Amino acid sequence: MRNLLIAGLILSLGALLPLAEAGKKSADDEDKEGLYALQEFIGGWKGSANDKVKGFWSEKSSWSWRFKGKERWMSFELEKSKLYKGGEVRWLPDKEKYQITLTDNAGTKAIYEGKLKRKDYLIVERVNPDTKDTEKIEMTLVANGDRLNYSMW
Repeated sequence: MRNLLIAGLILSLGALLPLAEAGKKSADDEDKEGLYALQEFIGGWKGSANDKVKGFWSEKSSWSWRFKGKERWMSFELEKSKLYKGGEVRWLPDKEKYQITLTDNAGTKAIYEGKLKRKDYLIVERVNPDTKDTEKIEMTLVANGDRLNYSMW
């Protein structure tokens, strides 16, 4: 009888152990939650750009999800841009920030970090190592989500 009682206690504890872990968030869950806030950016967008040196032009961007094992991120490609090829957006749960890696047409990468200021309004910054200027990218959906607007300075 005693062995039966001990076996029942061990089985009960084994059945409750998964419930103890159920409330904890994994890094995988945090990735999902962080990037989910930018879900509306996914898709194709048309836009225009202006640069002091290169003038005015039209460009298109295409945003999509990327997955590799448990890792997930968003990527974007820029078509007809005179300055950039595209980039990636990642959620950094340990810093509670977003990271945008922007790749210019020469293949040089620049890394920006920042936070959502409100729903669908992301601001990321970096200090340019050459000029020591702070560069900023602001991204937001406008016109009831019909247009993705981004500004750089």
